[in-house]
Amino acid sequence: MKIVTVALEGLENILKVGLALGANVGNDMVTLITNCGGLNKLEELQNHENSSIYHRVVKMLEMYFGGVEEDTPETMPETVNGAYGFGTGMNNGAPGGNMPGTGGVGGTVFHFG
Repeated sequence: MKIVTVALEGLENILKVGLALGANVGNDMVTLITNCGGLNKLEELQNHENSSIYHRVVKMLEMYFGGVEEDTPETMPETVNGAYGFGTGMNNGAPGGNMPGTGGVGGTVFHFG
């Protein structure tokens, strides 16, 4: 945990310098970090068991990367009887699906919960 905290402090310092240098243009450090997979790693750290690491990462994502992605009604799975249902839309042309020309009547629904 200490290593992650120190690494996040260093990354935050790099981002602060990038923000100061590119005040009118943009933060080149954000682009570099994103291009090397750093944004994905930061997003993964939102699931860290230590809440202080989680809060630090959320703050960095909001400040330097334009916020934290949240589920919207369009991206959230449909709930059926209190359980999540996946695949409730188009069935990608699979037999029995509801794509035009397939003769199907609906997609497959998986229930978890």
